[in-house]
Amino acid sequence: MSSYHRACEVIRSALAADEVYVLQAGDPDFVRIDGAGDAKAYEIKQKGYWLVWRELSTHAEVAGVMFDARSRLMERVGQPVGAGAQGTHLAAILPGDGSGSELLVARGPWPDGLSVSQADFVVASRLVLAHLIGRIIDADRSERKRDEMQAIADVSRAFSEAREMSDVLTSVATALASASRFEWVTINLFDGSGERVVERALNAARHGSTDTAAMMRDGRLAEALRARPVMWWDAVSRGQPFILADVFAPDAPTPPELKAYFERAHIVSLAVIPVLFQQRTIGTVKFASSTSHRFGRQEEQFLDALVSEVSTIMQALRLHRDLRASHEALQLRAAELEGTSRIEHYLARTDALTRLPNRRYIEEVLASECARAGRSLDPLAVVMADLDHFKMINDTFGHHRGDQALRFFASIARAACRTQDLVGRLGGDEFAFILPATSAADAIRVADRVHHLLRTTDFAEPGMPKAIHITASLGIAEMSTPSGQVGSGSLIEIADRALYAAKEAGRNRTVVAKDESRRVA
Repeated sequence: MSSYHRACEVIRSALAADEVYVLQAGDPDFVRIDGAGDAKAYEIKQKGYWLVWRELSTHAEVAGVMFDARSRLMERVGQPVGAGAQGTHLAAILPGDGSGSELLVARGPWPDGLSVSQADFVVASRLVLAHLIGRIIDADRSERKRDEMQAIADVSRAFSEAREMSDVLTSVATALASASRFEWVTINLFDGSGERVVERALNAARHGSTDTAAMMRDGRLAEALRARPVMWWDAVSRGQPFILADVFAPDAPTPPELKAYFERAHIVSLAVIPVLFQQRTIGTVKFASSTSHRFGRQEEQFLDALVSEVSTIMQALRLHRDLRASHEALQLRAAELEGTSRIEHYLARTDALTRLPNRRYIEEVLASECARAGRSLDPLAVVMADLDHFKMINDTFGHHRGDQALRFFASIARAACRTQDLVGRLGGDEFAFILPATSAADAIRVADRVHHLLRTTDFAEPGMPKAIHITASLGIAEMSTPSGQVGSGSLIEIADRALYAAKEAGRNRTVVAKDESRRVA
C-alpha cells in the first residue's frame, strides 16, 4: 500500500467514512490522485466537484464544508466543517505550497453530524495530507526559486543564453510564477503599434502542457474573444493594472467566453499588469490563481515591482524581434537583388533567340581558356560555323523561318559537342565552338558530328510546305603554343578565315587553318 493510500485509510478510519480520496483539478476535469476510475463516471458529477471547490476557494478561512450528493448529483452545499455539521460528504482544499487545486473528499454519511474529534481531525489532517500530496504531485518539478531576486537573476541569465525569443519569454513567465506564487503567468508582447500580440508565453507549470494552456499560448482564446474588447484592455492601455479578486462574482465584468475558459482552467482571481517602457504599454503580464486573492495594496505593489524588473528585458526582446524581422527582410531583399543580378548577368551573356551564350560571353570564356591552355600547355580548338545559304531561307520562307533555322542549328551544335565545350552565337548565322583540351584532329571529329546530324535531320516546322535540308561550313583553328603567342582574338580570326575558305571551296565542309581542308559529303 502506498503512502497516499495509507494516509487516506487513516483519515477514513478516523472519520468513520465509507471512502476518502483526493482530487486534483485537471484540464478540464477533477481527477483522482490515485488515477482510479474514469473522471466522467465518478460518484459525483464534475460540476458538483467544481461547485464545492469554488465555494472553498472563495472562502479560504473555512477548513472544509459538508455537502449532500445523491445519484451523482449535488443537492446542497451545507455548513462549514465543525462539530455537529451534517452531510453525505465533506470536502476540504488542501493548503500549502501547491496550486490550491487539490480537494480532499470523504463520503459519510454522518446522520448525527461530525463529532468534535472528527471535526478537529479534518483540520489537522489537511496539513499532513497536503504535505504528502504536494510531494506526490510535485515529484517531477524542481523546487520553487529561493526568492524573488534569484528568480529575476535566472531570467536575466535565460535572456542571455536562450536562442529563441519564445524560450526567453517562457523563462520570464516561469520565474515570475515562482516569485509571485501564482499558478498561471502569461506574457503578451505587443508590436510597435501596441495593437497586436506578436509573442506570447506561459509559465512551465503544472498545467503547462494542457489543452487550456495551449489555447492561451497559441492565441485561440484571443481568437474566440475577437468580437469584443478584452475586459482588461482599457486599464492596461492607460498603463493601469486590472485586478479581479473573483472572476465569477456577480458584479465581475467577465464575459461568458472568459468565464468558460476560467472555469476550465480553474482560475478564480486575476491580475493583469501592463509592461511599461518609456511610458508606453509594450505588453502585459497576467497573474492568475485557482484561489481567491484580495490583492491588498502591498501585493499589488509587489506584482508591479516584479513586472517592472522585466520590462527592460521585454523591450530588448521586442527590439530583437524587430531587428530579426528587419534582418530577414534585408536577406530577402538581398536574395531578390542577387536573383535579379543573376538574371541580368544571364541575359547580358545570352543570345535571346537561341538561348546560347552571346559574343560577349564567348569572348570572356575564350580569353580564360587561352590563359589556362597557356599555363597547362594543353591544346585548345575553336570552331567557327556559318549556315549555308541562310539569306535564301529568309528570303524564301520569311525571317520567322530563318529564326527557327537558327534555333535548329543551335540544337544540332549542342548535341555534337561535349558537356565541357561551349557553343555560342556570335551574331547573324555565325556560331563559335570553344573546345578545351582539344586538338585540331579532335575538333574535326566534332565538326563531322555536326555535318552528320545536319545530313540526317531535316529542318521542318509546322506550316512549312516541305522540309529543308540545311548545311553549314566550318573553320577550325588550334592553339597549341604557349599563351601570348596566339591571343583569343587571333584564334577567332584564324578560325574565321578557315570558315570562309570552306565557303569559297564550295560550302558544306570543314577547313582547318593552315590550308588543311576536309570535304564533307
